[in-house]
Amino acid sequence: MRHPRTHDDRHPGPAAATLRRSIHGGPETYAFEVRFAASAEEVAERVRAWLGTPVDDGGGGCVLRGDAGGPAEWLAVRLALAGYEFTVRAPEELKVAVRELGGRLSRAGRGAPEDGPAGSHGPGADVREESHRLPRHEPGGRS
Repeated sequence: MRHPRTHDDRHPGPAAATLRRSIHGGPETYAFEVRFAASAEEVAERVRAWLGTPVDDGGGGCVLRGDAGGPAEWLAVRLALAGYEFTVRAPEELKVAVRELGGRLSRAGRGAPEDGPAGSHGPGADVREESHRLPRHEPGGRS
């Protein structure tokens, strides 16, 4: 005996829609290209393989090409943690994220005053574009 259909295949239920979104609707990925001032072997020891495979460029450095998903800030941090000088070649969003991260870290290292003059980029100043925002973390609360 056949069981009666409980849904129309042309209009899947919520579980099917959720599964489809999780498979196809994840974060969009973007291609990136970065040149490190270190050999491919050195960089490969410090960068996760799923970011890509560094290739020596013949000029004493290496190039890392790959695809990433999620915020450009996340990739900027991962690249900085490799511990080598690097130059972002693409995309522009990653260049912006690296510059902003560098500025924040530089200001933090200087101990810049929190209530600097108007237009300053001291701690608490928000100079990021809307598309580059990271979730705010509230102490003792959720992001």
